[in-house]
Amino acid sequence: MSMQDNSHINLFWRNSLAGKFVTLTVVVVFILMGVNAYINYRVQEDAIINNLKTQNTMLGNFVASIAPEVMLSYDFDALNDYMKEISAGEDVVYAAVFSTDNTALTSYLQRRDPLVAGLITQHREVDVRLITETLHSSPGIIHQRFPILFENKLLGHFVIGTSTRRVEELTRRKLLGALFTVSYTHLTLPTKRIV
Repeated sequence: MSMQDNSHINLFWRNSLAGKFVTLTVVVVFILMGVNAYINYRVQEDAIINNLKTQNTMLGNFVASIAPEVMLSYDFDALNDYMKEISAGEDVVYAAVFSTDNTALTSYLQRRDPLVAGLITQHREVDVRLITETLHSSPGIIHQRFPILFENKLLGHFVIGTSTRRVEELTRRKLLGALFTVSYTHLTLPTKRIV
């Protein structure tokens, strides 16, 4: 078959109803797969963020249940150990226990986090209350607060802040990978079969 005959078949295929139908089908499938990948991305991201909130709630309830005994016995070393354990989570940006007058009894700040590092360099001394209040309004930080009660009397509160940056980056990578796979599969392979 000569080159001219081959180009005639390609021109005929592109102008035929079957060629247009296959092209339209490939484009529609590609769009639907892209929408499906985006919906899955949002669902996965929401599920992981809800998981982070659930972990924070469990940690907060745990600290709120053990902190009264530690606070009443002035065992702040134990409270520091609890904050150290809580801060072991890679998404934890800050964790602190405050008294009723908002004095930090113990705290942990993730100094490697860009937001925390920026706030620490802005101030001459580290003011945990100011930093946690500033981070509370930052997008990408899940802030939760738990009251510490003893016999229905408020002793203070526990605050924890978790970053969603890592979660968003992981789900974004998955979305881009899925879109690349879909586009390669649905655009390249059917085109090779047709031509």
